[in-house]
Amino acid sequence: MFKESLQTNNVDMLRQCLRTYATIDKMRDAEALFRKVSVAPYMAEVISERFIQMNPQGLKGMFNKVMEFIPMHCGLIREVTSPLFSSGSEKVVGGYNFMVNAVWPEIVSSLESRVASIFASGNPDTFHQKYLISMEFVDKFERECGSQSSVKRLRAHPSYNTFMSKWSLPVYFQIRFQEIAGSVETALMNPFNTATGNNGFKLSVFDTIWNALQMCWKDQVYITPLAHRFWKLTLQIILRCTTWISEVSEKEINEKPTNTENQSLSSDGDKATDDKSPPVTMAQMIFLIGDVDKLYEKLPSMFTKCIQVKLSSICKDTSFLTESFEEARSKLIELQDSFCSFIVKQVCGLCSAHLKSANDIPRLYRRTNREVPSKSSNYVQNAMKPLQLFIQEHGDVLQSSRKQQLFADIFTHIVQEYHSVSSDLLTSVKKMEESLKRLKMMRKSDVGLPQSSQGLSDDDKIRLQLAIDVRKFGEQIVSLGVEKDQVKGYAELSELVESHVKKTSDELLTELKKIAKVREAEEYNS
Repeated sequence: MFKESLQTNNVDMLRQCLRTYATIDKMRDAEALFRKVSVAPYMAEVISERFIQMNPQGLKGMFNKVMEFIPMHCGLIREVTSPLFSSGSEKVVGGYNFMVNAVWPEIVSSLESRVASIFASGNPDTFHQKYLISMEFVDKFERECGSQSSVKRLRAHPSYNTFMSKWSLPVYFQIRFQEIAGSVETALMNPFNTATGNNGFKLSVFDTIWNALQMCWKDQVYITPLAHRFWKLTLQIILRCTTWISEVSEKEINEKPTNTENQSLSSDGDKATDDKSPPVTMAQMIFLIGDVDKLYEKLPSMFTKCIQVKLSSICKDTSFLTESFEEARSKLIELQDSFCSFIVKQVCGLCSAHLKSANDIPRLYRRTNREVPSKSSNYVQNAMKPLQLFIQEHGDVLQSSRKQQLFADIFTHIVQEYHSVSSDLLTSVKKMEESLKRLKMMRKSDVGLPQSSQGLSDDDKIRLQLAIDVRKFGEQIVSLGVEKDQVKGYAELSELVESHVKKTSDELLTELKKIAKVREAEEYNS
């Protein structure tokens, strides 16, 4: 009678039959009978490996065909048993749930027995694709249940838990973890190789790290039930990068002595005798600084546009996630200053070596009857050559703000050395000047008078030359885009040399014009 009512679409007969089953407390038997006579034959025909292979849409096509069973064979049942689908004035027969107790269990049973391959996790890409298609099918099926209470009963059904447990998500994540974390560890074996990607990084390790972070949240990899694991892996990758940076700092800065005399800005340096890995070059360290800054800048956009969007669907308050992410991100740049300081010392060591040539200025002017200085000494330009080479080779790698700060620090250190050299030189000149004056007074000689009549003494020329050099140094600072007031100590250096110049630039120019006129008159008279 039950089967006949289904075959003939006889609503009254079906209603009477279901009421009879309910009266004798055999409702589960009715659902089991429906599963046997209607659901099982249909699913046996649709759910199969052959159907998946023959259908152009594959697994998705099979699930679409499964869903067609509901309007084709469940319409009459739902009209009689569910108030949402009842169209007549007759009361519905309560207590039945054929969707949950008959249709769904048979679907799961058929999937397990006939297409168990869809649950295989050996190929993570295939597993991910089939999992998403299957979860989409589950969502569609839940929408057909008709009510939230029915959906809750579905999710509490043993067959539902059986179906979900078939998807080996921990195994899938372990495979992805090995792929993602393994790629990072492999890159860290040769971290200073040149990057070949299009992410804007110079070093291959940062290119790999960035790709690994993105991989965690790609639509083709990420699975919502594994959100907590992918989130943890994201933080682990960032912290692993931080640990490696600390190791580089410990090895290259804290343990390696600074040796600027035997090292050039573009050389690889001497290989360490007690370590199998070669030392980090200046270029590689610059790349490291630049890539850390770039990664630090790119992470917030990744968090807001990708990670936060996915996690907000399962976590309404993401503020604590933001704090955790920022904490991990901030650790990336903790050692940037130490790397920059190391580079500053390297560059300054090469630049400062030329400043010692300032001590040759007295030799050029004392008792040589040399003309009044009007241009800077060669050592000023030579002192800038290492920095110019540094800019030429690495200027485009660093961000503008980082580069300007680096230049300011380099100039500050050079100024400190320059101030020391200039102070010693001026003190020496002063002592020599006073010594000569005492000697002249002892000999009662007026040898110094002709020099005074010519405008400047030899010692004045020395001081003026040093002042011109410092002014030229200041011009070079500005030419590199650094304001002189950003360079600590430059004002004190300028004040030091200018205070020892007896005549201002205007007075000197006037004096030079007078000398030129005298020479012109002498030539005319001759």
